[in-house]
Amino acid sequence: RILRFKVTMRNSDALWKKFRSQFGQFIQFDYGQATFGMPDHVKKCNAIWSEFGYEVGCQANPSGVSAYDEGYWTSWPGRCPSMPFTSKAPQGGPAKTSECLKEQPGGSCGSPDGTFNCIWHVEEAGFIMLDDLVGTDIAKLYASGGWQYEKSSDTGEGTSFWSGKKDKARCKAR
Repeated sequence: RILRFKVTMRNSDALWKKFRSQFGQFIQFDYGQATFGMPDHVKKCNAIWSEFGYEVGCQANPSGVSAYDEGYWTSWPGRCPSMPFTSKAPQGGPAKTSECLKEQPGGSCGSPDGTFNCIWHVEEAGFIMLDDLVGTDIAKLYASGGWQYEKSSDTGEGTSFWSGKKDKARCKAR
């Protein structure tokens, strides 16, 4: 099944005043740690959050990832975003500590009001069964040796629903 979520957000007034934007800068997270794709950039992320709060960031999907028109990636800083979930993360460093979890509360809260640590809220909003979306009994597909999608061939076996990851017409139809 594919879960649906209702998302509520309100970035800080400081962000709006400086950039006239509802969204902040997209920040890449690796294993729960804000990295901008480079672990030595954690200080840069901390500086952003000091100035604007734990902002929700947004950027258009990079070209070449897929062919979905107007797709966006978003970033939602949670608790202790300066450290990874585990000490075994590829970027290295210790796992989130209780001190960090306390000192860096992140932006999640029950009712976003734009204060620095109350920016966003996510709640479940139902689901759709994958079988209904794809039009195939996925358990039977796997039992018969099929698969939904394989990257190198850009297709599935027993279903073509996900085929053509970078095909604009196929993406629009999905």
